[in-house]
Amino acid sequence: MRRVISESLVQALSVEGITLPPDVVQRGIDSFLFHTVEESVTLYAPYREMRIATVYRGAGPKGTKQSRWRSFDGYLLELALKNGARLVSERVTDLAWADSKPLVQIKDGVSHTYDLVVGAIGVNTPSLAMFENLAFGYKKPGTKKTSNREFELGGDYISSSLGNSMHAFLVNLPQLDFAAIIPKGDYVTMCLIGDDINSEFVDSFIKNPLVGARLNGKQDKDAGCRCAPLASLGDAVQPYGDRVFFLVIAERRG
Repeated sequence: MRRVISESLVQALSVEGITLPPDVVQRGIDSFLFHTVEESVTLYAPYREMRIATVYRGAGPKGTKQSRWRSFDGYLLELALKNGARLVSERVTDLAWADSKPLVQIKDGVSHTYDLVVGAIGVNTPSLAMFENLAFGYKKPGTKKTSNREFELGGDYISSSLGNSMHAFLVNLPQLDFAAIIPKGDYVTMCLIGDDINSEFVDSFIKNPLVGARLNGKQDKDAGCRCAPLASLGDAVQPYGDRVFFLVIAERRG
């Protein structure tokens, strides 16, 4: 699924000599467009700079064929491998300490100690408990349920009707904490945040005239893919310790 990455991350990568190619960054976001029943208000970034980029974290929406877009995660992994990293495609099943070093056990039962372990996983995985069990003080952040949909609208429609704005909807629905449509290449992502959101609520939300006008008549059944991961609400407690630190990232869903 789509993810948005901030200007600060893009700049941090640039400082390290990593420039994201055009087939990774699908669209630059230069503004937020807030929709209410009464009006729509646009807030632009200073100098209308495109300070947010939309990317795919994985392979893209389900059923996508011959996409011209590359995965953001995949691109960074390629760079790491070119610079000497070794990829081990195995599931980590346990973390422990051995002679004051992190001991990593993988699915086949083999264990290795390392000088440094970095956790870069999402809040939707039970692997978080392994870091908490290392007892260096780490506690995972609070979470909220999300409901996401991918709709194929076509690049021309997106450019002419949605532009380079993230569209947020300020509607009076008790179950809803946040709602937005984020344009990318040929797809948009609809993201809803709220603990009591279900499929019936999503269907009714899409039928709201404010929303339907931006989705070009699409309905929930037309979504290319859908998921309901948790999203982190803030920072984790003590996300680092001796020889270990932890990054909570958004869940990778495509």
